[in-house]
Amino acid sequence: MGYCLVPECTSGNRRKEQDSNVILHRIPRDAERAVKWVQACKRENLLNPQKSFVCSKHFTSDDYERDLQFELLHPDVDPIQNMKRKLKLSAVPSKEIPKTPASTLRQSGTLAQKRRREEAIDQALSEDYSAEPESPVPGPSSGPPVISPEEAMALQRKIEELEKALKLQSEEARKKAGEAENYRTKLQGIFTDQQIDFLLHDNRPCPWDEESVLRALDIRTRLSIKQYEYLRNIGFPLPGRSTLQSWMKNFVVKPGDATCATRMLTQLLDGKPDMDRACILMFDEMKVSGIVSYDNTADQVMGPNAYMQQVIVRSLFRKWRLPLYYDFDAPMTKDLLEELIIMVEAGGGNVVAAVSDLGGSNRGLWTELEIDCDGATHLPNPVDPSRKIWVFADTPHLLKLLRNHVLDDGITLPNGGLVDKQLLAQVLAIDEGRDYRILPKLNVDTHLEVHGQARQKVRPAAQLLSRSTAKAIERFIPQEKEAADFIRLCNDGFDVLNGQSPCDSNRLRRGLGSASVEAFQVLTDLETAIRNMTVGQRSSLMPFQKGFLVTIRSMRGLVADMVDRLGPSTYVLTGRVNQDAVESFFGMVRGKGGANFNPSPSEAKSRVRNLMLMHVMKLGLNPKVSRQARGLKASRQTRPAAAVGDEEGSGDGAIDDTDFAEERSVEEDQVSADLSDMQSLFVEDNQGSKSRSEARSSERGERSTEGDDDSADLSDLQSLFVEVKHHYKSRSASNRVTTPSRVDPQTGVSAEMYGMAHAAGYVAAKCRKVDPNLGVPSAFAEEEVPVETMWTRLISRGGLNVPTARWMSAFRQMEATFCRHHHMEPDRLSRRPGVIGSLTRLLCAEQPDFDPRVIRRFVRLRTFIRMACINRELRREAMEKREARKKKQFSG
Repeated sequence: MGYCLVPECTSGNRRKEQDSNVILHRIPRDAERAVKWVQACKRENLLNPQKSFVCSKHFTSDDYERDLQFELLHPDVDPIQNMKRKLKLSAVPSKEIPKTPASTLRQSGTLAQKRRREEAIDQALSEDYSAEPESPVPGPSSGPPVISPEEAMALQRKIEELEKALKLQSEEARKKAGEAENYRTKLQGIFTDQQIDFLLHDNRPCPWDEESVLRALDIRTRLSIKQYEYLRNIGFPLPGRSTLQSWMKNFVVKPGDATCATRMLTQLLDGKPDMDRACILMFDEMKVSGIVSYDNTADQVMGPNAYMQQVIVRSLFRKWRLPLYYDFDAPMTKDLLEELIIMVEAGGGNVVAAVSDLGGSNRGLWTELEIDCDGATHLPNPVDPSRKIWVFADTPHLLKLLRNHVLDDGITLPNGGLVDKQLLAQVLAIDEGRDYRILPKLNVDTHLEVHGQARQKVRPAAQLLSRSTAKAIERFIPQEKEAADFIRLCNDGFDVLNGQSPCDSNRLRRGLGSASVEAFQVLTDLETAIRNMTVGQRSSLMPFQKGFLVTIRSMRGLVADMVDRLGPSTYVLTGRVNQDAVESFFGMVRGKGGANFNPSPSEAKSRVRNLMLMHVMKLGLNPKVSRQARGLKASRQTRPAAAVGDEEGSGDGAIDDTDFAEERSVEEDQVSADLSDMQSLFVEDNQGSKSRSEARSSERGERSTEGDDDSADLSDLQSLFVEVKHHYKSRSASNRVTTPSRVDPQTGVSAEMYGMAHAAGYVAAKCRKVDPNLGVPSAFAEEEVPVETMWTRLISRGGLNVPTARWMSAFRQMEATFCRHHHMEPDRLSRRPGVIGSLTRLLCAEQPDFDPRVIRRFVRLRTFIRMACINRELRREAMEKREARKKKQFSG
């Protein structure tokens, strides 16, 4: 409630006692009447008259409209009480109005004195002191008193001081405004305008705008609930979870349903050119916990399930990718694949390839699609049969299978060469017990003795079958030249099939186009080698060999199609035609569960939805899409009812990750000859995966086995397998030298000296800005460089540094000092503080011609090389103890 604006009137003042018969009248909205009221109340300077009041004390009875009915019924009541209390239109306050304006009445004390002084200053400045005053003694009505010139000058100085202070305050205000604008500019890349206003002015928006909610959703998909709430609690301008949930109520991701993904794909590809629409379907299975779980969002019991099928669509030429479909215990079939292709095409995509691994169900799919290494490697597009969809096996998966067969069975080459575990062990023996190594990345325990989950890692397989390994065999075991050429061809073929960048220093990894003559020749040579090699004692092609052949033929066809459709300058980055996107998705699902690598079906459903949302936000799409948008639903006649949510909201929940290191194919874990394949078949039957075993059997032309005599047959096969394998390995080993030479027969230089020269080149490259005379790139190296640099020049493509003779000589001297400095320690490495600093000072005194930064770089490198050797030995001893405990436990 307001108060009366008449000066000295206490009506409406809460501190004063009020008369209950007094009421307040709001100033009229009509501008003309409002001015009359304000002037009558002596309030000419009133800023907001529309919200002011005047009490009834200041109106006469004639100002009110009379209520005749009330007067007749209540004749004894005071006439002023008989009014309706409704003012006439002509009413104006006139009673008890002070004669002095409010500005004069309310000036008191210091404020009044200040204002009178300012008025006197204005009056003094406006007068002309050179003229005679009209009246020597001004009367009380002639205005403020006349002041002397001295007082006027003092007041003038005071005004100047106040003006300076005002100017300083104005500049400070402008500076603060500029700082606020600077803060806004810096925060615009992090927060939206609405969030910045919240930070600067502390006014929480209601409601949050779309941009702010989408930004918050992007953050929420990457954090847990507690982490998101923590950010809100410490002041981050984020909407509450209820706001996000209301926005996401239409974002439904259900098992076996790709409607939501189709809508997002339509948003993404709307108006895009043909190159942006070209895409690949990739699918794989992930193991889930075989338990029954409850999905709260759908009010549904799910499971038990063994696997989750995940399909991802990704661009062939651009960087976008999107989870498309998932379902539980749903192997990929021809009908399902065609239905998914139709969905992607309806969303604007142009499917050109399909990628999978060589699991049993996927090999069964190849049989159903009539994909064969000697026949067709493509299927017609169900939307447009004139377009081809090329089928690929996952290249990293193929490389792992090749490595596994080399280690388990050995590969016989057409001219009698043998690539097996023994040959690779001889190569690694060249560096055994040495600090300086020509193959520093290879170790027996991580690259040769690989079992179980260790076989799922691609990097060790690529390092083992690498160009450096081939060079080492060629230089130190020259009689195995055919094996060296095969390993080099495997390395080059993997480079061609795994191209990641058009600017790669390795020409083979720059993708495939119409001008990639060298890369296509490598594929032709690899195709011939894969077709003509023999795995173990098997005479027919193994599934992984067929996978290589299908992939090579499909890659040629895909590149030709893209060049014909998009122009001769088109090239394909072959590294995108694999399952890396699916494996990365599985890794994120797994990461959401901590140590729980195998989520329950309800957990997997929730995690997939959140990861789907994260991909949508990365692509800049709006997940708040109308439910009326039409999409295609992938459904099959035979699917577990528990895997499908009946409620619309069944997609809500958390996310889950699948396992990279999952073994989905017996061939990936146990790759051997025919007996090994049959052994794997029986193992899977015992585990209850009969359908997957039958798919493998149909692919290999083998018959499935009944489960009655599985135990006995498996025992017999295991014994026979061990005997044959040992006999085969002993036969192949009898013709090979067991201990390779550690000296290059062509140069007479030991492998350790090669490794030392390589380390010297590394230091020269790191310190090239400090001292450019330490070495030069191998492409510019002269013939006079030390012979110890031959290994670096052999494995270099032109970029590795070759040390000069001067630096190589100093490097040997510093190496001798390092060995003497640590010689008395048990493992030849001091544990005293200042281990690097003390040796650096010693070497600086011995080698004054070199910059201390160069010497410190050498000391650090040499110390870490020695640490790596010690750790390698410690791991070997720990492994031997662990194996001894296992043998003792099982033998006892």
